[in-house]
Amino acid sequence: AAHAGLVEVLPGGLCAHKKFGPWVSIRAIIVVDADPPSDILPPVRGLVDDDVAGLAEDAVEADPDDWDAWLRIYKEIERGREHKFGEAQ
Repeated sequence: AAHAGLVEVLPGGLCAHKKFGPWVSIRAIIVVDADPPSDILPPVRGLVDDDVAGLAEDAVEADPDDWDAWLRIYKEIERGREHKFGEAQ
């Protein structure tokens, strides 16, 4: 998804979308009968605001048992909030 320009991968592997923010899920499987490309595409940068990246960096540096550090990202970021996953998810 990052190579296609759909999301930016932030520290810790969090994907963030320009419109949907962190409220994005990526599910796909692609099977091809071909050799892999010889060129690696550069990572996508600049899709999200610095506040998103900063919160992700904080979460990476937090205690591994502090799952609330990751939850803070979703609580603090306004972008994409109208696309928030429901409680059942």
